[in-house]
Order: sequence, then structure tokens, then C-alpha cells
Amino acid sequence: MPPFNDPRARRAVALAINRQEYIQIIGRGAGTPIGPITSAMRPYALPQNELDKLLVFNATEARQLFAAVGLKELPFTHPTSGVTNDYVNILVRQLQAAGVTGKPEPLDPQAWNQSLAANRPSASQATPPEFTDPDFALNAYVTGGPLKSNRSDTGISDPEIDAAQKKAAGTMNEQERVKAYHDAQRLILSKDPPWLPYYAPVSNTLRQSYVRGVPNGLGNLTSAFGKDFWLNK
Repeated sequence: MPPFNDPRARRAVALAINRQEYIQIIGRGAGTPIGPITSAMRPYALPQNELDKLLVFNATEARQLFAAVGLKELPFTHPTSGVTNDYVNILVRQLQAAGVTGKPEPLDPQAWNQSLAANRPSASQATPPEFTDPDFALNAYVTGGPLKSNRSDTGISDPEIDAAQKKAAGTMNEQERVKAYHDAQRLILSKDPPWLPYYAPVSNTLRQSYVRGVPNGLGNLTSAFGKDFWLNK
């Protein structure tokens, strides 16, 4: 729906976002900017040096694009839970620097979730679930939305992105599969995607030496692999 059916509006918001500010304030300096697939999903995630070139912060260019599409105010919903308010405050300030007045609309978590599932807001800040599968992570960008059921769907449909995600999901050779996911993400980012991820936090996990089967580097995603743990004692 307007104004986000115009790719220039989506690009303007993306350019207005300075991810380093979220990392410094919310992550307390620990974190990395992420693309469509979070950095915890190595090797499917795009390399950080490539993301640094693709996720550009440019408030001046954002201001020019906002003016071109006539966008002066940006209302958006958000749940009143967790650290979401911290994200909201930063986003409002960054939008202001790009010439747009952000108008947050706080909702209690249940009401916000129902609104998002019914595709009612034109814009929202969201905390995504912990994706443990790159196939599922890219569903948010394809026709039908993250659940493939038109719930929480952005309404944007692109046959090229659909085909790229389907190709990656159906590739069995690991080396070719990684390349297919990298290609799909590059395509998504080139199309001014409707979902704009901020950053991945960094966490540390301490465990006893006799706890085995715990994957390294997954942070909170580790909990999804609990069935693979065992105790060697």
C-alpha cells in the first residue's frame, strides 16, 4: 500500500537507517549488521564485507528520495515489549535527520501481533522469530509472507525473488546451495525489500566441558538444537 508500493520510499527508509547506532546503543558495541539471513547462519549469510557495501547509510540521499515521493510523515506500529522502545527512539531520530517525522503507534503485544498477522499496518517495527533454517528466513521476502499463508505478509510479490528462493531451497549440493542463498540475498537487497533487518547481537555461552553437541556461534539460536546435546560424564 502507499507509500511503500513505491520502491523509492522503501529505499529511502533503508538509507536513513544507521545500523551502527543501534549496535552502539542497544548492543553496547557488540553486534554486526545483517542481511536477509542472519550472520548466525554461516555460511548461508552474506559475508560481512559485502553487507557493508550493500547496507548503505546515507541520510542526504534518503532525504532526497523522501522529498521525491512526497513522504513527510511515517506512522508505524510497534509492540510495547522488550527493548522495542529503544529501537523506536533511534528510528524516529534517524528519520528526522532524513527530513521525515516518525509517528510511532504503540500497541500491547497481543494487539500488535493480531494487527500484523492481519496485514493492517503499512509499517511496523518487529522482532522476528529465531530462524534456524535459511529457507524459512527468506520466506519473509517471497509471495505469501513468512508463513506462506498471507499472514504477516507485506503484499509485495516478485517472481524473480520467488524463483531465487525456490532454487536455493531445492539445491542439495552444499557449495552450490550456499552460492544460491548468497545470490538470492543479493537479488532481494537490489529490489528494495520490505523487511529491513538491523543487526545481530553478539552473545557468549558458557558450558561445562562434558556438555557435547552444542554448536558454536549461534547465540540464542542454540536453543533450537537442544535435541542434539548430550552429557559425556
